[in-house]
Amino acid sequence: MKRLSQTTLLISILISTFTLSGCGGGDSSSSPTKTPTQAVADLRASGALPTLDRSTSVQGTDTNSNGIRDDVDTWITTKNLSPSVAAPVKVFAASMQSALSVDTTNQQALVAVNNKMMSSIACTMSKTTAAEEAVQIIRDIRSITANTKERSAAYMAYNEALNGFVTKVPSNTEACNAQ
Repeated sequence: MKRLSQTTLLISILISTFTLSGCGGGDSSSSPTKTPTQAVADLRASGALPTLDRSTSVQGTDTNSNGIRDDVDTWITTKNLSPSVAAPVKVFAASMQSALSVDTTNQQALVAVNNKMMSSIACTMSKTTAAEEAVQIIRDIRSITANTKERSAAYMAYNEALNGFVTKVPSNTEACNAQ
């Protein structure tokens, strides 16, 4: 009998706990949920989401003529990368920008851009503490560089022109020396 009442008491406590936890307990006077547009605006204002050049120009604006579009350059700066990582990342960003405007009928130019890109990727990989970090940086730069229809089309044309090319991935030493 005593055993039955302890079991009943335990079940009653569990049911009460689950019932009360489902009540939410939230403050009903809290502000309404933000719209997606407001959330994106807040992320851009905080710097967590970059404000990108979305013009139809393939090249975009490069006021300091360093070969990197200004918005991409700003994004790299906000990442607070160490100088040893930032240097090959900037070379990669410049090579991505070059890929958008290279003459796709000029094999020497294509190979030069591709070699610079491969070297900068290998060097970036060797300078980061985790390969995943380098891969994510490279993916992000590729995405924000080819962020419009016109830029994506130019990047696809570059890749299509390279179709069938064989490329040697340089060693870390070769890659960083090529910078």
